[in-house]
Amino acid sequence: MRDSRATRKRILKAAAALFFEHGFDGTTFIKISKASRTAVGSVTHFFVDKSGLAAAVYDDVVGDLVADAKTALRGQGTDVAVAVRALLSACLTWDEKFPHHRRLISMLEAYASAPERTRTDEAPDGLAKVLAEWAEPLARKDLVAPFSPSQLYAVILAPAMCATTPAAGPASDVRASSIDWLAVLTDAAVTAIAPPKKKPRQPPGEVRPRSPISFGHSRSLSEYRERGANL
Repeated sequence: MRDSRATRKRILKAAAALFFEHGFDGTTFIKISKASRTAVGSVTHFFVDKSGLAAAVYDDVVGDLVADAKTALRGQGTDVAVAVRALLSACLTWDEKFPHHRRLISMLEAYASAPERTRTDEAPDGLAKVLAEWAEPLARKDLVAPFSPSQLYAVILAPAMCATTPAAGPASDVRASSIDWLAVLTDAAVTAIAPPKKKPRQPPGEVRPRSPISFGHSRSLSEYRERGANL
């Protein structure tokens, strides 16, 4: 069992490197077999076909990000701002820590989400689920709004992922390089997931002031007082 896991991991590592260098079409089982020092039959045994292998590489790559996100959120208690800052701090370093992962995720996502795809028990949880597991007990304590996993991802991690996307050309604004993205993204995320403010309850017996009545035309208050005195 241990040998099988080691072989599978070796194949995934070799396949990830080849997908990154040659793309999906340029990667073959023969190349993977040579790079991983395993038989082609072993590759097909674990992954059946290239689409299955691509989906498994995708899971493995996302799994690295998931593990890092869980580590960042672990032990942060109920301090939402501190937890979000720790998570985003980790996210902003992913391109340095995992330099090939962003391209692999983009390249292989279609194979991971194919309708016929059968995910294995080893498939890692998505980042959205990690956020949901972190937020669930905080939502019960009314410390964060009860968002869905996809909503949490959209307002916390997605902006950070966009902020770290390399620009297509030279920066048009020199101020962009001086932005403290961690502070900006943390403040925005904490504000977005904050629970809605509750309206203060009205004490029993208190009468709310009535809104002024509109008579449809303009008259001064003194005119109405004078009319009342003459009745």
